[in-house]
Amino acid sequence: MFPSLPGGMDRILKEHFDRFRSKDMLPPELEKVGFKGSLFRNQPLLDDWRDRFRGLSAEMPEINAVVRGAIDDLLVDEDGETLIPFDFKTKGSAPTEGYQDYYHHQMCIYGFMLEKMGHVVGKKAYLMFYHPDTVKEDGSVIFGASLAKIKIDPEDAEILIRRAAKLLEGEEPEGKQGCKYCELRRR
Repeated sequence: MFPSLPGGMDRILKEHFDRFRSKDMLPPELEKVGFKGSLFRNQPLLDDWRDRFRGLSAEMPEINAVVRGAIDDLLVDEDGETLIPFDFKTKGSAPTEGYQDYYHHQMCIYGFMLEKMGHVVGKKAYLMFYHPDTVKEDGSVIFGASLAKIKIDPEDAEILIRRAAKLLEGEEPEGKQGCKYCELRRR
């Protein structure tokens, strides 16, 4: 089961960014931090890439694998060509230093898929963390926003995918005694 609040936040944040995209403007939270570049302008293509059934895709026939994913949004670097993976994250509090590292693989895989699809991808991605800040007297919840830059390398994703494919093709590993996840696997 997946909690509905993060899904609802993703939906309204995409709508928010799409309103600015239609005006060819940056949302204030990107302007405020001095982002140089633009939102990806091809709304129909972005809508496809956001769809979990159509989404991004990279075929790797040499290892009998297809990697798929749905991206939240894309930025375009100030050169007007280089794509920058961009993802919304909702947290219960402001992110702490290094928190963005948990998303390194996810963002590298987005970059890898975009490259395999023939696009120019840079060596960076961004996460926008939204977190509750305060409650106004009328009950409205005010969220803060923090932008985090992540260094990415699509080659890191390829290595990870190849390792995963090799693991899946091999013998099922023995579970570790006392591991609660291994116990679930045996049921």
